[in-house]
Amino acid sequence: MNGAFPVAFIKQAVMSASTNDHGAGVIFLDGQSNPGFSGAPVVYHDLVKNDGPYKLLAVVSGFRFDRSRVLKPVEISADAVKPEDRARGRIVSKNGHLYKLTETEDLVDFNTGIIAAYGINRALDVIKKNPIGPKADDSFK
Repeated sequence: MNGAFPVAFIKQAVMSASTNDHGAGVIFLDGQSNPGFSGAPVVYHDLVKNDGPYKLLAVVSGFRFDRSRVLKPVEISADAVKPEDRARGRIVSKNGHLYKLTETEDLVDFNTGIIAAYGINRALDVIKKNPIGPKADDSFK
């Protein structure tokens, strides 16, 4: 998803909530994320020590999405326009024609902009319990 880039693009987000649900330490960020960002680090900069290093806070787990019905434009006459449809933004005009946006049975998922990330302590626990590859004290001599 990220083209030729080996890690997620650097983005900016605001922490919107956190939970310690079953000890998981989930952090919710309001920002920009896309499929393929899972595993990316969440870092922050200590504003008190403005020149200090960035610190690792969490690891992106995924993003929240909502499901919505696909809208289909159906041409209608001017006398068929109801005030409630106009008030709800269901009427569009294009090239002198009026269309009512009508829900179909099809569904589409859309990104809400809410990113779920596990706190770094949770990520470290998972790594320790499921080591893959060499351990830090392994020698390659």
